Amino acid sequence: MRQVAKTMLVVCMLMLIASSAIASVPPTVSREEAHTALQAAFSMLGVRYVWGGQSPAGFDCSGLVIWAYNCSVPGIQWRLNDAFVDDVTAHALFMYNVMPVRPSEVWPGDLVFVTSSTERITHIGMFSRWLNESHTKFEWLEASSSKKGVVVSEWSLGRRNGDKLLVGVGRVLRVIT
Repeated sequence: MRQVAKTMLVVCMLMLIASSAIASVPPTVSREEAHTALQAAFSMLGVRYVWGGQSPAGFDCSGLVIWAYNCSVPGIQWRLNDAFVDDVTAHALFMYNVMPVRPSEVWPGDLVFVTSSTERITHIGMFSRWLNESHTKFEWLEASSSKKGVVVSEWSLGRRNGDKLLVGVGRVLRVIT
């Protein structure tokens, strides 16, 4: 119980840091762009998990998201601190590349952030759809090391999924060069 409380405290602190960085946030991707990114990711169902992978030869969790959005929003940029880079981790996507959204505002293609750590976001996927009318259970697409590839998974709000805790959902910022 003490570990869960500590994890929740860290998650809340991460959310506050992320939300305070939103003072001058660029616009987010459109609903259509998010949906197109999700469809690109769905086209990769069954592709094997490869740590650091960012291509149809193999994906890790952040690699799948980056690849899908690169396909749907040409020229999109990814931030790491104050620099633009080609690859970022799930944690960097959470900290610098999304605007947090409430579950009631989520779109297909928005990013789902989870963690098994008290120090950083450790996993990411893409929201697909609600599985019930009460909006407490959803489907998401992820590149999972434990499931060995790109798969569709389910999550129930307010519950842990194995050792992972849901941190939040974010909409990708639309930074184009």
